[in-house]
Amino acid sequence: MKLREFNKTLNACRVKGRLNLARLTDIPNETKTEMVQFIVRNRGPVMMDLIPPGFDWPWLQCCGYLHITKGAQSGFTFAHTAEHNIK
Repeated sequence: MKLREFNKTLNACRVKGRLNLARLTDIPNETKTEMVQFIVRNRGPVMMDLIPPGFDWPWLQCCGYLHITKGAQSGFTFAHTAEHNIK
């Protein structure tokens, strides 16, 4: 997945500038997997709602995604590396 495809898919899940979880769950699992792989390649925090069922957790953990934190401001839960500071 390239940046343009990622942004197009993510923007389709927005309502008034905020992510809508109902729209996020409508994304096919294959696309969710590609989006998670794109985020990991770019070393960003991954929303737990974006991770599809049956995703390869050992791969995600060997990439350093060992921490799970709920953001106080956003209300979303993220899997992230120690590099990230989730607020």
